[in-house]
Amino acid sequence: SSDFGKWLKGGRIPGVLPPLDLVALTPAGLKSLLDDAGFEWRIIIVAACYAGAYADVLEDDHTVIVAASATDRASFGCEGRGDPTFFGDALFTDGFARGDSLVTAFDTARDRVAAREQERGLSASQPVMRVGARIAPMIRHLRRFGAGNNITTSAAATRLRTWRVAFDARRLS
Repeated sequence: SSDFGKWLKGGRIPGVLPPLDLVALTPAGLKSLLDDAGFEWRIIIVAACYAGAYADVLEDDHTVIVAASATDRASFGCEGRGDPTFFGDALFTDGFARGDSLVTAFDTARDRVAAREQERGLSASQPVMRVGARIAPMIRHLRRFGAGNNITTSAAATRLRTWRVAFDARRLS
């Protein structure tokens, strides 16, 4: 609905779980939650409309932020029906299944989304990936330390059921 679209502009993701009225998640709110929890090393994926707002706020040397769209762009499929965005679907279904790194998965998803948007005559969503200077060498080594085994897809179901990357920053420093 148009009300849902208004919430998403500026990166506000509404908390919808009827009958509960939850607080919307904002880029600054997420940053505060992560900072307060003490998470120094972060890999964050935001598959929502106007998700680039999260990249703008969360970007730092210790963070990888992947956003389904630029700050001023919609990511098609974010109407709030529970379906993944074009980008979320492409990243988890194709990107991680075919890519051997986070960067490769992002590139695969970005290219697939661009082709899908062009086929349908839609405006480009322009997915965003920002990799902090200090975390960049660490993500190159995730597969070496077994994180690749934590990325699982079901061949029968073409949907990513679980994505979990666990790494110990101390092992990499």
